[in-house]
Amino acid sequence: MSLTERLDTRLLVCRLRADSRDQLLAELARRFALVEPSVSEAQVLDTLKARECQGSTATPEGVAFPHAIRSDISRQVIGVVTLSTPVEFPCTAGPVGVRLVLVMFGSTDRPMEHIQTLARLARLAADPDRRERLLQAADEAQLLAALEDEGQRHG
Repeated sequence: MSLTERLDTRLLVCRLRADSRDQLLAELARRFALVEPSVSEAQVLDTLKARECQGSTATPEGVAFPHAIRSDISRQVIGVVTLSTPVEFPCTAGPVGVRLVLVMFGSTDRPMEHIQTLARLARLAADPDRRERLLQAADEAQLLAALEDEGQRHG
């Protein structure tokens, strides 16, 4: 399954404004609760925060990979979010301003699917040119087009 087949457009946001990591995670939880109404916004937010407490999902390049894996999530869903201004995340190299968020939600029943998708998102974000194309998108249509192009180039 391609990344775009896992994408829900309610989690595709260009130039989102968030003043803090907690505010960003809350917005991601709110949007995912619209995708999967059987899981409450509070439950998703708790899971996202718990994952961040285990270790930051941010990289020194300014990309964050927040994710929530729960038994009550029925299918894997990803989102791509660019931020209007960087949001500070802790990172092994010190605090980093995150500008690109690749978020993932999935089921504990399919851990390998989660790992494979996370690896694909990491490869996408690791390439400076591909990362910059996502960051330069002016709107959600351009963001989606950049993601679709990556899907055609890399499956």
